Amino acid sequence: MKKRIIIFIIICLVIILGVLGYIFLSNPIASTITLDINPSIEINLDRHDKVISVNAINEDAKDIISSDMLGSSLDDTLKTITKNLLDKNYIDDNHVEIIMYTKGNIKTEDIKNTIIAELDDENIAVDFIIIESITKEDEKLAKKYNISPAKASYIKTITDDNENISIEALADKSVSELKETKETGKHCDSGYILEGDFCLKEISREKASPADVCPRGYLEYNGVCYDDNGRILTGKFTCPSDMTLSGTDCVKTEISDATPDYICTTGELMRKGEAYLIGDIDNREDYYCVDKSNAKEPTLRCLTNPGHIMMNGKCYNGPAPLINGGCPNGDSVVNGSCYSLDDYDQYVCPNGAIYSKSQTNITLCPDTFTYNKPEITGYHCDNKEAVLSDNKCTFTRKEPAREIYECKEGYTLVDNEMCLDYSKKADKIDGYTCEGRDVRLRGSDCVTYEIIEAKN
Repeated sequence: MKKRIIIFIIICLVIILGVLGYIFLSNPIASTITLDINPSIEINLDRHDKVISVNAINEDAKDIISSDMLGSSLDDTLKTITKNLLDKNYIDDNHVEIIMYTKGNIKTEDIKNTIIAELDDENIAVDFIIIESITKEDEKLAKKYNISPAKASYIKTITDDNENISIEALADKSVSELKETKETGKHCDSGYILEGDFCLKEISREKASPADVCPRGYLEYNGVCYDDNGRILTGKFTCPSDMTLSGTDCVKTEISDATPDYICTTGELMRKGEAYLIGDIDNREDYYCVDKSNAKEPTLRCLTNPGHIMMNGKCYNGPAPLINGGCPNGDSVVNGSCYSLDDYDQYVCPNGAIYSKSQTNITLCPDTFTYNKPEITGYHCDNKEAVLSDNKCTFTRKEPAREIYECKEGYTLVDNEMCLDYSKKADKIDGYTCEGRDVRLRGSDCVTYEIIEAKN
C-alpha cells in the first residue's frame, strides 16, 4: 500500500514538473520593454533579466539591433542600442523624446537612468513618455499600421483631442513630431516631417562639405565653442513692438483697400498701361474699358538717314557691296547692292505718336483707343484669408512668438537665445556643413526640402 502511494506521488510530481516545464518553455518571456524614437524596438527578457529576443518593429530599427544582443543584460543592451542610435544619426539634436512601455517586473526608472546616463555624456537631454497600459484597441491599431502598441496608444491620445487629425497621418511620424503635434495641434501629411510651423519633404540629398565644427552640446560664438546647455524655458513669450501677444502667437491686424470688381458695357477691361504699350502715360495702373473699334492703324516710316529705303512696305538699311555676286545673312539685293531689314524704322500714328519698331510691334495706334471708366459691381480681397467689410480687407497676421529664456547659474544669456558657459570651452572637431536655402544637415548629408505651412 505504501509503495503504491509513493508511486502515485512520484507520478503527480512528474506531471506537475512537466506542466511547469511546458509553461516555462512555451512562454519564457518574463518582461517586455518597447522603445519608440523613430526606430521602434521591442526587448524581451527572461526571469533572470537576460535578453532572449530583440525585435525591430519598423524598418528603421533593423539598423539598431543585432543578434549579439541575445543573452546580454538589459543594461548592456540599452547601452548598445543608444550607441547605435547615435552612430546612425537617429539622434542628431541636443534633445530626444522616447515613448516607453514596460511589462513585467523590470523597473522603469532603471531603464530611464541607463539611457539618460549614456546620452548625458553626449550632452543630450531626454524626455520619456511613459505608457502605463496597453488596450486591445492599441494592439489592433499597432498591427494595422505596423507600429508598437505603445506608439499607437500615444497617437490615440492625440487624435482623441484633435478630431481633424487621423491616425493614418501620424503613424509614420517620429516621437518628437508626435509630441509637437500633441502640444500645438499642427501636423503634416504622410511623407512630410513637422518642424515648427512647417512641413518638410525631402527633394534631394548630397554629401555635406567637411568642416571644423563644435562638438555636440557646444555652440560657436565669436569663433569659440562654448557649452550651451544652460537654457531654461520660462513659458513666457514676447513679440515685436508692432504686434500683440496672443497665447504663444504674435498677431497684428492689417486693414487695406479691397480690390474692385469691374465690368465694361463696351470695350475690353484693361489697365491703361497695358493698352499704352509705350510712353509715360498718367494713371497707367488704373483700369479702363478700352474700345478699339474706331482705332487707326499706324504708318511705317523709314529713318531719313542715307541708305534707308522702303521696298514692298518694309524698310531696308544699306547699301553694302555684293560679295561673290551675292549678299551675306540673307540680305536683299537692290540695284546691285546689299540691304538688310532695318530694326530702327518707326511707326507713326495719325495723332502724331511715334513708336520705334525695335521697342514694340503694333497694328493699331494706342493713342486712338477710346478709354472709359468701368463700372464697379463689388469688391473682393486678394488675400483669401482676409475678411471683407464694405470696401476694406481686414487680415490678422500671425507668427510664432519668441520664447523668453533664462539661464542656469554660471551661464550667460547671449542674443536672447543662447545660454553660454564661458568657462567651458571645446576645440572644434571634424564635421560637416551645408549651405543653401531650405537645406538641413542630416548626419553627413545635406538634404534639400520642399517647405510648406503645417496644418492645424
